[in-house]
Amino acid sequence: MRNARHKGGPGRRSHRRPLEHGDLSLLILSLIQDTPRHGYDLITQIETRTAGAYKPSPGVMYPALEVLQDMGHVEIVPNGTKKVYHITAEGLAKLTEAEDDLARIYDKLDRLAAPSVRAAVHRLHDAVKSHMRENDVSETERAAIVKILDEAYQKIGALKAKDDDS
Repeated sequence: MRNARHKGGPGRRSHRRPLEHGDLSLLILSLIQDTPRHGYDLITQIETRTAGAYKPSPGVMYPALEVLQDMGHVEIVPNGTKKVYHITAEGLAKLTEAEDDLARIYDKLDRLAAPSVRAAVHRLHDAVKSHMRENDVSETERAAIVKILDEAYQKIGALKAKDDDS
Protein backbone atom coordinates (compact mmCIF):
# COMPACT_ATOMS: atom_id res chain seq x y z
CA MET A 1 0.00 0.00 0.00
CA ARG A 2 1.30 3.44 -0.89
CA ASN A 3 2.05 6.00 1.73
CA ALA A 4 0.05 9.20 1.14
CA ARG A 5 3.27 11.20 1.12
CA HIS A 6 4.61 9.40 -1.94
CA LYS A 7 4.00 10.90 -5.35
CA GLY A 8 0.65 9.76 -6.64
CA GLY A 9 -0.58 8.63 -3.22
CA PRO A 10 -3.94 9.60 -1.79
CA GLY A 11 -4.29 13.30 -1.23
CA ARG A 12 -1.51 14.14 -3.67
CA ARG A 13 -1.77 15.56 -7.14
CA SER A 14 0.38 13.82 -9.65
CA HIS A 15 2.58 16.21 -11.57
CA ARG A 16 2.72 14.95 -15.11
CA ARG A 17 5.68 16.01 -17.11
CA PRO A 18 4.61 18.44 -19.81
CA LEU A 19 6.98 16.85 -22.34
CA GLU A 20 7.88 13.23 -22.97
CA HIS A 21 11.44 11.90 -22.85
CA GLY A 22 13.42 13.43 -25.73
CA ASP A 23 10.82 16.08 -26.54
CA LEU A 24 12.79 18.92 -24.97
CA SER A 25 15.80 18.12 -27.15
CA LEU A 26 13.71 18.29 -30.32
CA LEU A 27 12.05 21.48 -29.14
CA ILE A 28 15.44 23.07 -28.46
CA LEU A 29 16.67 22.11 -31.94
CA SER A 30 13.52 23.58 -33.45
CA LEU A 31 13.86 26.83 -31.51
CA ILE A 32 17.50 27.35 -32.49
CA GLN A 33 17.04 26.26 -36.10
CA ASP A 34 16.37 29.79 -37.34
CA THR A 35 17.59 31.82 -34.38
CA PRO A 36 20.61 30.75 -32.32
CA ARG A 37 19.82 31.24 -28.64
CA HIS A 38 21.35 31.02 -25.19
CA GLY A 39 19.91 28.76 -22.49
CA TYR A 40 17.88 31.36 -20.63
CA ASP A 41 16.37 32.60 -23.91
CA LEU A 42 15.27 29.03 -24.67
CA ILE A 43 13.62 28.77 -21.26
CA THR A 44 11.84 32.09 -21.85
CA GLN A 45 10.72 31.08 -25.35
CA ILE A 46 9.14 27.88 -24.05
CA GLU A 47 7.47 29.70 -21.17
CA THR A 48 6.09 32.29 -23.60
CA ARG A 49 4.94 29.63 -26.07
CA THR A 50 2.95 27.92 -23.29
CA ALA A 51 1.57 31.18 -21.85
CA GLY A 52 3.45 30.46 -18.63
CA ALA A 53 2.06 26.94 -18.17
CA TYR A 54 5.49 25.34 -18.59
CA LYS A 55 8.87 26.81 -17.83
CA PRO A 56 11.74 24.34 -17.90
CA SER A 57 14.16 24.87 -15.05
CA PRO A 58 17.84 25.56 -15.68
CA GLY A 59 18.44 22.16 -14.08
CA VAL A 60 16.54 20.58 -16.98
CA MET A 61 17.55 22.94 -19.79
CA TYR A 62 21.32 23.00 -19.41
CA PRO A 63 21.82 19.23 -19.15
CA ALA A 64 19.64 18.84 -22.27
CA LEU A 65 21.86 21.36 -24.07
CA GLU A 66 24.97 19.47 -22.94
CA VAL A 67 23.57 16.21 -24.31
CA LEU A 68 22.75 17.89 -27.63
CA GLN A 69 26.28 19.24 -27.75
CA ASP A 70 27.74 15.81 -26.93
CA MET A 71 25.65 14.30 -29.74
CA GLY A 72 26.93 16.91 -32.19
CA HIS A 73 23.47 18.41 -32.74
CA VAL A 74 24.42 21.86 -31.43
CA GLU A 75 27.57 23.88 -31.12
CA ILE A 76 28.36 26.76 -28.83
CA VAL A 77 29.43 30.12 -30.17
CA PRO A 78 30.49 32.47 -27.36
CA ASN A 79 28.82 35.88 -27.47
CA GLY A 80 30.25 38.06 -24.72
CA THR A 81 29.59 36.26 -21.46
CA LYS A 82 26.84 34.06 -22.95
CA LYS A 83 27.04 30.73 -24.71
CA VAL A 84 24.87 30.88 -27.81
CA TYR A 85 23.73 27.53 -29.17
CA HIS A 86 23.66 27.00 -32.93
CA ILE A 87 22.20 23.98 -34.71
CA THR A 88 24.61 21.78 -36.67
CA ALA A 89 24.03 19.75 -39.84
CA GLU A 90 23.50 16.70 -37.60
CA GLY A 91 20.91 18.63 -35.60
CA LEU A 92 19.08 19.65 -38.79
CA ALA A 93 19.07 16.02 -39.94
CA LYS A 94 17.60 14.97 -36.56
CA LEU A 95 14.85 17.60 -36.92
CA THR A 96 14.02 16.41 -40.43
CA GLU A 97 13.63 12.80 -39.33
CA ALA A 98 11.49 13.84 -36.35
CA GLU A 99 8.95 16.08 -38.11
CA ASP A 100 5.96 14.07 -36.85
CA ASP A 101 7.27 14.12 -33.29
CA LEU A 102 7.88 17.86 -33.51
CA ALA A 103 4.31 18.46 -34.72
CA ARG A 104 3.06 16.44 -31.70
CA ILE A 105 5.28 18.49 -29.36
CA TYR A 106 3.99 21.81 -30.71
CA ASP A 107 0.39 20.57 -30.46
CA LYS A 108 1.04 19.73 -26.81
CA LEU A 109 2.58 23.18 -26.19
CA ASP A 110 -0.45 24.81 -27.83
CA ARG A 111 -2.76 22.85 -25.51
CA LEU A 112 -0.68 23.95 -22.53
CA ALA A 113 -1.06 27.56 -23.67
CA ALA A 114 -4.85 27.30 -23.76
CA PRO A 115 -6.42 29.40 -21.01
CA SER A 116 -6.34 27.56 -17.72
CA VAL A 117 -7.03 28.43 -14.11
CA ARG A 118 -3.72 26.88 -13.06
CA ALA A 119 -1.73 29.05 -15.47
CA ALA A 120 -3.63 32.16 -14.38
CA VAL A 121 -2.92 31.41 -10.71
CA HIS A 122 0.77 30.94 -11.48
CA ARG A 123 0.89 34.23 -13.40
CA LEU A 124 -0.82 36.04 -10.52
CA HIS A 125 1.52 34.47 -7.98
CA ASP A 126 4.57 35.36 -10.06
CA ALA A 127 3.38 38.94 -10.60
CA VAL A 128 2.82 39.56 -6.89
CA LYS A 129 6.04 37.85 -5.86
CA SER A 130 8.07 39.67 -8.50
CA HIS A 131 6.56 43.05 -7.66
CA MET A 132 7.13 42.61 -3.94
CA ARG A 133 10.72 41.44 -4.44
CA GLU A 134 11.84 43.87 -7.13
CA ASN A 135 10.24 47.08 -5.94
CA ASP A 136 10.45 49.20 -2.85
CA VAL A 137 6.81 48.59 -1.97
CA SER A 138 5.13 51.32 0.02
CA GLU A 139 2.38 50.65 2.53
CA THR A 140 -0.10 52.21 0.07
CA GLU A 141 1.00 49.81 -2.68
CA ARG A 142 0.90 46.87 -0.29
CA ALA A 143 -2.67 47.80 0.73
CA ALA A 144 -3.67 48.13 -2.94
CA ILE A 145 -2.31 44.66 -3.70
CA VAL A 146 -4.17 43.17 -0.74
CA LYS A 147 -7.37 44.91 -1.90
CA ILE A 148 -7.01 43.53 -5.44
CA LEU A 149 -6.42 40.01 -4.13
CA ASP A 150 -9.33 40.25 -1.69
CA GLU A 151 -11.64 41.45 -4.50
CA ALA A 152 -10.59 38.52 -6.67
CA TYR A 153 -11.23 36.15 -3.76
CA GLN A 154 -14.72 37.59 -3.24
CA LYS A 155 -15.60 37.43 -6.95
CA ILE A 156 -14.51 33.81 -7.18
CA GLY A 157 -16.53 33.01 -4.06
CA ALA A 158 -19.53 34.74 -5.63
CA LEU A 159 -19.30 32.36 -8.59
CA LYS A 160 -19.91 29.45 -6.23
CA ALA A 161 -22.89 31.24 -4.69
CA LYS A 162 -24.38 31.82 -8.17
CA ASP A 163 -23.98 28.12 -8.98
CA ASP A 164 -25.76 27.17 -5.75
CA ASP A 165 -28.69 29.48 -6.63
CA SER A 166 -29.16 27.89 -10.07
